Amino acid sequence: MNLTAHHRPLSLILLAVACGAGPPSTSIQPAAQPAAQEGATVTVAEDLHVTTLATVPFAGAFEDRVSTLGLGMGPREPVRLPPVVRLDDAGQPWLLHGAVAVRPGGAVVALQGLGTSATTFAPRRSGDVIVLGRSGATDVVARVRASGEVAWRNDAVMSGRVTDLLQDGSRLWASGADKGGPIVPLDPETGTTGGPVDLGGYRGRVVAGQGALWRIVAESGTRRWVRQPAASGSPAPAALQPTSARALGPLPDGGVLLVDRTTLTWARAGGGQSTFHWRGVARTGDAIAYAEGQDLVRLHAHDGPVEISGLPPEARLIARKDDAWVFVGPGEDAHAVDAAGTVSPLTLSAQDRVAMEAKVDLSGGVVTPEGDLVVAGVDRSGAFVLQLGR
Repeated sequence: MNLTAHHRPLSLILLAVACGAGPPSTSIQPAAQPAAQEGATVTVAEDLHVTTLATVPFAGAFEDRVSTLGLGMGPREPVRLPPVVRLDDAGQPWLLHGAVAVRPGGAVVALQGLGTSATTFAPRRSGDVIVLGRSGATDVVARVRASGEVAWRNDAVMSGRVTDLLQDGSRLWASGADKGGPIVPLDPETGTTGGPVDLGGYRGRVVAGQGALWRIVAESGTRRWVRQPAASGSPAPAALQPTSARALGPLPDGGVLLVDRTTLTWARAGGGQSTFHWRGVARTGDAIAYAEGQDLVRLHAHDGPVEISGLPPEARLIARKDDAWVFVGPGEDAHAVDAAGTVSPLTLSAQDRVAMEAKVDLSGGVVTPEGDLVVAGVDRSGAFVLQLGR
């Protein structure tokens, strides 16, 4: 398999900048920037940048996956499935896509011999991967060597459902917390488990990072970000906004990175936050373009930024077609944007949309120890890994 990796990167690195959401958010004012040079990172206001970490073309077992999504009583629409991205214990990104796990530029681990479909995984710097899957009514956790050999398999990790694997450096846990079950430490070398972590009957999402487990706890109608175990001298948990946001992981200061659909919020432990509004991604050859903003959308591409007004709030960038940028949404609506930022209606079938669409899975991203977000994207030519940093 021909895998192309760009670690801090060899491909074009472009920028997306943050739009402030009003007090107490920090408002980042965008500035015009020169085109990115190969191997360089362009940064606006020294606050937020987007870096292409890797691109992985579809080849062999690492193949395009298009499913169908039924919406009510309407027709089933084709949907391209993005890979799952995780960091190994050395901080390098891996992708899980179907029956194969890939370290861009390195290991390719076939999972067919496991006899179950993998839902998530915890990669290791050795080239092995620890995989969670389900076989019938049984949750299976197994370590698979780079050769495809199963090193160990545990079909009885806990009495309830195992729904996630949590990894923080070399430490690993199996979690059933979002189903009301326990969290147990898991020895990555042997597959044996330790005593459960006491979360006081908590039911919900738990993430690992910064040497601890973290979760959002509702107290008197307020959602707060809580460390387990609590750190000595740490600030009191801050109230979280927006209230519907999902926690992606902890920040170095004990704050949290939140995602609410297409909005990312870096909420600091001492109060205050920075907000970034993602409006989509497009691939043009080896380059990647990004769109960001709310009422005024800014598209950052290799041939310079484009400012766009008049797009619906739900419209997101998916492709470049001929000399126009293609945005879709709401619903089946499509829009063409020229180099001057002029918006025109566009007719686009569901099949045409899927054929050209690039997308990024923000909610499946992982937070680095430095507080950046690593996300996976996909289009018809392959997958890519982006790092959104502050």
